Amino acid sequence: RDLKNTNCLLDGDMRVKLADFGLSKSKTLATTFAGQPSETGPSGTITHMAPELLLENTFTQKCDVYSFGILCIAVAISPYLSLNQFMVRALGSTKTSVRKIDRVTDALSGGWRPDLTFGKTQDNKSFIRKWVKRQNPSALSSEQFSPEIICEKVAARLGGELAKIVKDCWIKEPGERASFTGITAGWRITAAASAAADDVEAADDDT
Repeated sequence: RDLKNTNCLLDGDMRVKLADFGLSKSKTLATTFAGQPSETGPSGTITHMAPELLLENTFTQKCDVYSFGILCIAVAISPYLSLNQFMVRALGSTKTSVRKIDRVTDALSGGWRPDLTFGKTQDNKSFIRKWVKRQNPSALSSEQFSPEIICEKVAARLGGELAKIVKDCWIKEPGERASFTGITAGWRITAAASAAADDVEAADDDT
């Protein structure tokens, strides 16, 4: 019920372990798959909650699929921006506040979705420069933290297969969202194709 990056832990083998089950529900309960209203009211982190959970207090496994899509964005941009900063900026503002987070939540519930090419516009480069300056002024002298480099990395991290997965997860209608089985299968195919491409490249280098 509260799937987000801060509740995903990594063990020594870089395997993900889910934590914080205070809001979890058993798969055998009607609230999980039948879509019945939860008796305890909407629970979770508001920026990660599916529209039907926020608006109708209805929880299904598809709510977790939606949260997973938001989690993917948070992990991709985490070295550079927080999820709240990304969402508020994508909605057209420059400062994060409780009121603006509420605006983001209302927009998401209404069907708005942020542009995943966030890092490519000049306005966003200026925003990132200001953010880096507030967080770590000395970093601006480092090429690694130049707004241009950061924007390129954010755009790259949010592109390709990840963008497809995110878009399949955050569809407003629950029944049209991806399934975790489908997401896993897609990632395995992508990983296999990537590994095959690496093998071909390595073979070319050897010759």
